[in-house]
Parts: sequence; C-alpha cells; structure tokens
Amino acid sequence: MNNRLLASFLVSVVCASILVPAGLAARQLIVARIGPADSISLKLLTAIGYMRVSTIPHGSYTVRVEDRSRTGDVHLVGPGTDRHTSLAFVGAVSWPVRLAKGTYTVRSDSGSRTVRFHVR
Repeated sequence: MNNRLLASFLVSVVCASILVPAGLAARQLIVARIGPADSISLKLLTAIGYMRVSTIPHGSYTVRVEDRSRTGDVHLVGPGTDRHTSLAFVGAVSWPVRLAKGTYTVRSDSGSRTVRFHVR
C-alpha cells in the first residue's frame, strides 16, 4: 500500500470517529485478559490503539475475553451486568453488553487481582 493511500485511509478513520455520534457508531471493543499468571488487564480499542479502561461513556460494547489462565476466570459485574467464564475455561469468547452508568468490576473468582472502571 503506498503512503498516500495509507494516509488517506488514516484520515478517513480519524474523521469518522470524530464525526459519528457515539450512539450511532458500531459497538466499541473492550478486551479483558487474564493469565497466564494471575494478572488481569482491561483495555479499550480506540482509533489510536488500545488504552487502559478507567472511565468510558455508557452504551453498547463488545467485551472480548481472552482467558489464558488454567485456574482463573473473567467475571464482569456492574449495574445490570453479571457475565463470567468458568474457572476451567481457557480460550476466547465475546460478549455483547450494554453498559449503564455506574462502577464495574472485572475480577477472577479464584482470588487474583481486581480491575474497576467507571461508566458515565
């Protein structure tokens, strides 16, 4: 792909992300990862790459769970939301979720770390 075509594509993506109201945009992607050790991470895919989730707007999201732990699970809990993988599950799964305003927690029921984020 030549540089001019790549530059045009990137400008189009950035303009579309600015001009399309949040309610009309496609579901945003949140990636929740656990393992292979007891680490948990939560990142939001943005136009400039993955960013750590701390505060995000309410709305529809797809949560892609990447569970690489043989002893842990991913458990998302918040207002109207309670989704989890099993402790025995290792692999990837996607959940469509509608996040309402409030505080959410992503944790492992095996007792590893907890990540909290806020939806405004």
